[in-house]
Amino acid sequence: VSTRVMERDLGITSPLHRQQLTRGIQRFILGAGSRPGPAGSLACAPLAGERVALTWTNPTEMGRPPLHSYLLQRRSVSSPVWTPQAFLEGLQEGYVDEGTDPAEVYEYKLTLWGGFGESEAAA
Repeated sequence: VSTRVMERDLGITSPLHRQQLTRGIQRFILGAGSRPGPAGSLACAPLAGERVALTWTNPTEMGRPPLHSYLLQRRSVSSPVWTPQAFLEGLQEGYVDEGTDPAEVYEYKLTLWGGFGESEAAA
């Protein structure tokens, strides 16, 4: 994919992002890679002060290129809309969600990202 096409047609002006996209397309075409597996054992526990502690285990299949970040999303059970709560870099196995409403019931889902794409969400 040419630089001009990525800039003009796709709006990708950053050289780094163009390079990452090109590598991703090459891996996809060649089948050279794999997505990370889903996180395991996603668990939530209420904490004092309108906070929720979340823990999980990393997958046994880290993907190729390997897992490098996580997207944690939250929604109220009364809403169909998932809201991003945290984008975590590197290997993690927990997060504290601040500012929750103790009167509300929430659902969480966690998606892992590697160089070949995203995992299935753990909820």
